[in-house]
Amino acid sequence: MAEWCYNTTTHSATGMSPFEAFYGHKPRLLLYVCGTTANETMDQQLRTRDEIMGLLKENLQKAQQRMKHFADRKNPTGQKELSQLILEKVGSVAYKPHLLIAAKIHNVFHVSWLKKKLGENVTALPSLPLVDKEGNIKPKLEAI
Repeated sequence: MAEWCYNTTTHSATGMSPFEAFYGHKPRLLLYVCGTTANETMDQQLRTRDEIMGLLKENLQKAQQRMKHFADRKNPTGQKELSQLILEKVGSVAYKPHLLIAAKIHNVFHVSWLKKKLGENVTALPSLPLVDKEGNIKPKLEAI
């Protein structure tokens, strides 16, 4: 039943269920009204299936709420003002910070990659330090 639920639920990435993507049409609903079959064994099996489906839905909702609770605890969006280094908010959990032109990386980050500013006297380096092949910072020669 869990497999059937997964394969017949619309996924946000594709906009359709895996069943629909594979077969080209929406799946039929597995609908049963208690007492509509004369076979007592089948009636009991279908009632049990409906009870399990209800329990699965309830457990999935609890798990989603639990995941949301912990994600919200880690996610500072909406809780703090944007720093002066943040240019804009992109979507609900991504930010575009001010980066140096020399930093050749993608300029949009998930909120989990951002850290709280430590204080007013803490400033970023104006340029990245030189490093060797192993990633160690090369000393800068100031005078001979």
